[in-house]
Amino acid sequence: MRQSIHEFCTGVDDAWTRSRPGTDRARQQEPTEGDHEPMTTWSDLEGLRPELIARARELFLIEQPDAPGPAGLGYLGTIRADGGPRVHPISPAVLDGHLYAFVLRRSPKSRDLERDPRFALHSWPRPFEADGFDDEEIAFTGRAELIADPALRERVARAVGDDPASGIVFELHVETALHKHRTGGLTYAVWREDGKLT
Repeated sequence: MRQSIHEFCTGVDDAWTRSRPGTDRARQQEPTEGDHEPMTTWSDLEGLRPELIARARELFLIEQPDAPGPAGLGYLGTIRADGGPRVHPISPAVLDGHLYAFVLRRSPKSRDLERDPRFALHSWPRPFEADGFDDEEIAFTGRAELIADPALRERVARAVGDDPASGIVFELHVETALHKHRTGGLTYAVWREDGKLT
């Protein structure tokens, strides 16, 4: 399963890159906002809201029986140079209580995050069942921090089944987390970095 997930995500990146030959201009753009201190880590949030991270672990397929090692599946949203949204599938990984994204160097996502670290990470949709569809979902927003440590980059690359030389690694720091489910009726729970839960 690891190889098929990698091939799928890589294929989407390749197709987008071929269709947008001018995306290298993104590297020349300055960030739209100033530097921002790193925010809540996966383990920080787990300590604050263990039930929320338990659902995130399930919905992102992190460390699940069918997941590729400690990596799972999700959709990463980034901001293009023109301010528009971009969404691609990725395999997020959790190592030592930190959430990481391995991004191919040739992917437009890498240029987006180097220019503007804001991201959204949305869970993979559940499969349809014969008797219905469960639309439970979880989504994080926050800021991505580029990882310089080569040993950590290699660990994350191996976790997602990719060649360390082919990509770069970002740690995803969480500002908000949203969980939607229908147990006992439609419910939205939102955690914010100030600790507020609605």
